[in-house]
Amino acid sequence: MKQKCFFLFILFFISSCISFPKKNLVYHTIDLNLDTNIGNTNKTILISNIKVFPPYDTKKIYYSFRDHELQNYSYHLWASPISHMLLRSLVFCQNPKSKIQFITGDLNNTHYTYDLKIVVKKFLHRYYGSKSYALVDMIFILSNKMGLIKQKEYKVKILCKDNTPYDAIVAFNKAVNKIMNDFLIYLSK
Repeated sequence: MKQKCFFLFILFFISSCISFPKKNLVYHTIDLNLDTNIGNTNKTILISNIKVFPPYDTKKIYYSFRDHELQNYSYHLWASPISHMLLRSLVFCQNPKSKIQFITGDLNNTHYTYDLKIVVKKFLHRYYGSKSYALVDMIFILSNKMGLIKQKEYKVKILCKDNTPYDAIVAFNKAVNKIMNDFLIYLSK
């Protein structure tokens, strides 16, 4: 009995010393490329709030094969939560030809034309059979100091080139760019 226990102990000790290769984490971002031909009205938009519905406002990238079921990738993550990436992208991706400027700050101390609240309802990589899509659902609530002016919801579904996490990130970026460019066209009307 002692020999068997000793043998199992040695086997366990040797197997614990074996190192398995670790897969590196890959971080992804959202990058906006605003169209140069839109937003040519002189407006300052204060981004006062970006709310992302749970569970999407984390560093995890979610995907789903079925309705009502979410999973997240193990080795692919967002560089920061969705709300931070959207805010950073909007503020720092100022189109030099556009007269629309996105700013952040306090509602009382900032000179602005409009107050913008963004609600992200869905940010999901969804598989349908042999194809996959990036699904983004966002609501823009625009107001001024007098009250609500416009509210617009966008539901965008972009086909991924391949069923890989990287291609989902490319599709997410296309979806967010499409939504923002459509919103700026809507805003400049």
